[in-house]
Amino acid sequence: MEPHRVALAKLARLLFERRGRRPEVTMPRFRYAMTPAKEKRFMRELRGQGEGADYRPWLTVADVPSRGRSHRLSCEKTGYRTMHFLSDHEYAAFLEAWWDEFVKDIREQYPIDLKSTLTIAGKLNVKHPTDPRTGVLLIQTTDLLLTMRAFRSNPCHAAWAVKNRQQLADERTLEKLEIERRYWENRGVPWTLVVNDGLNSVRALNLDWLFNFELTLRGNTRVSNTCVKRVLAASRQKGAEPACLICRHLDRSSRTEVGAHLTAFRFLLFARILKGSFESDTFANQPLSSFTS
Repeated sequence: MEPHRVALAKLARLLFERRGRRPEVTMPRFRYAMTPAKEKRFMRELRGQGEGADYRPWLTVADVPSRGRSHRLSCEKTGYRTMHFLSDHEYAAFLEAWWDEFVKDIREQYPIDLKSTLTIAGKLNVKHPTDPRTGVLLIQTTDLLLTMRAFRSNPCHAAWAVKNRQQLADERTLEKLEIERRYWENRGVPWTLVVNDGLNSVRALNLDWLFNFELTLRGNTRVSNTCVKRVLAASRQKGAEPACLICRHLDRSSRTEVGAHLTAFRFLLFARILKGSFESDTFANQPLSSFTS
């Protein structure tokens, strides 16, 4: 045991002995372990239940060790509740679902039925996921469960599992994915394995730029109608100048606040009035004339 942990344990023992009871020292390495008591607490908290603003994910960023960068955010589509994504890859997948007009609700870290996954694991003759520290059977989760708009019928669902390319080289990961795939197949829900590069693609960066504009609109950001009209007019002119440069020229020529026309440009994209390529380059660096309305 490391020296500072020994000192903490001795201090805790001294304090508790004065109260006539033995100390309970929780070591940091067990902080994220799943125990029967923690599982019961999750169930009391109604994790994995509800929809929209009432939904709470089975796992939050505080419940699992860091796997790089995690994200806590909110959006209008999910009723402004706090959403939890455990990696850039999950966040990038969320951005795709957020931008999709047919998706009306997004539930992350969605728990799937333990009895069903145990049965599937048995049929596959593979070990069901367990906590390596406590041996407790783990409730598997689906990274994203989407509720889709449907015409003339009840809303339908789609399940997404999100991985990076390196994870797919691991046989154990593939076994757990197959359990999850069969679970949703048995329920008639389309299941998709989403493999992406996190925020290392131009498309993800553009979606992130638009999503963050939704966040700024909740603050003090205001969009000038006059600036919007100028940007629209400029987009109809021929030329190869990037959008960011033209917006800067418009700021100077009209003596508006710096960034006012770039904000108008973002608004036009966010509102789907202007349409352009998500993959060729970042929006601000594409020629303004390449966007259509």
